[in-house]
Amino acid sequence: MTLDLYTPDALPTHLASYTGGPVYTNNGVSVREIASREGADNAGGSAASITWMVTGSADPTVGRTALLNLGLSPLVTGEPLSNLYDGLTLKALSRERSGPESWLFTGEYNQREPDPGNYTISIDTSGGQVQQTYAYSEAKYVATGESAPDMNGAIDVQDKKPQGVQRIIPALKLTVNAKIKTANLTTVGGVVAYARLISELTGTVNNATMLGQFAAGELLFTGASGDIIAEDPSLQFTFLSSKNATGLTVGDITGIDKNGHDYLWFSFKKDKDSATGLPQTKPRAAYVNRIYQEANHGLLYIGV
Repeated sequence: MTLDLYTPDALPTHLASYTGGPVYTNNGVSVREIASREGADNAGGSAASITWMVTGSADPTVGRTALLNLGLSPLVTGEPLSNLYDGLTLKALSRERSGPESWLFTGEYNQREPDPGNYTISIDTSGGQVQQTYAYSEAKYVATGESAPDMNGAIDVQDKKPQGVQRIIPALKLTVNAKIKTANLTTVGGVVAYARLISELTGTVNNATMLGQFAAGELLFTGASGDIIAEDPSLQFTFLSSKNATGLTVGDITGIDKNGHDYLWFSFKKDKDSATGLPQTKPRAAYVNRIYQEANHGLLYIGV
C-alpha cells in the first residue's frame, strides 16, 4: 500500500513539500524540494523518498554540500538530512543532471539499522511440508457385509505398506538483521576468519538457548549475507525454527522424544487383526535420527 508519509507538523514551512515552494540558498546554490515525501509500508518495513532540485553549480559535489547543509540551518530544519523522516534513515543519495547548473537529488530512506550489538527480526510463518505415514487418530467405515482390520494409524496402506500423505507443519523462518561489533570480529581473527566461521556454522543447530527464546536444538542456521566494509557491519542471518517434542505417542509406541530438527520415522510390521483375522499394518518401532550437528551459535555474536 502506497501512502503519503507527509504530515503538516513533520515539515517546517521553510522547506515546502511541493513544486514552487520556498527556496533554501547555501553559498549561492539553491535547493527546493520538488517531490512530496512519499513512501510505502509492507511486511519488510517502511521506505520513503524525497527529491530536490539543486541549482547554481555545474559541480555535483557543490550541490550535494548545499543539500547536506540543510540540516545545519535552524531556519530550515533542526535535523540533518539523514534524519528528515522520523523512524527512517537515509540509505542512498542519488543525483541526475537536469541542466548545465541543475541537478536532481533523490534521498532514499528506510528502516533504521539496529545499534551495534543489537538486532531486529523479520518472520515468515508459511508452513512446511512432510510426508507423514501415521495418523493421530483413525476412523473406520466398513461396507455392509464386509470386515476390515484396524490399521493402527498407518496412512493409505497399499500392498501392506503405508504410502503416507503430505502434511502442512508449523514452520517459522527468522531473518535477523544484526549490527555486529567490529571488536567481536577482531576476537575471532578478523573479517575473513569471521566469514569462515559463519560458513562452518551454516547447517547446524544451536547447542544452547538462542535469541532468548529458542531451546537447544530448535534453531537451524541456514546462512548469512552482507558486506563487511565499515565499522560495526550490518549482516542478515536466517534461521529455521522447529520446536522440540517430548512424550509423543504413536500407536502402541510411547515416550518418543525428538529435537526440533531431528528426523522421526517408523518401521511397520505385517500382522493379523484379532477380530477379523485379516492382514493389518502396525508400527513396530519409531526412530529418531540426528541429521544436523549441534554448534555454538553464540559465535555469530548476534545481540552482544
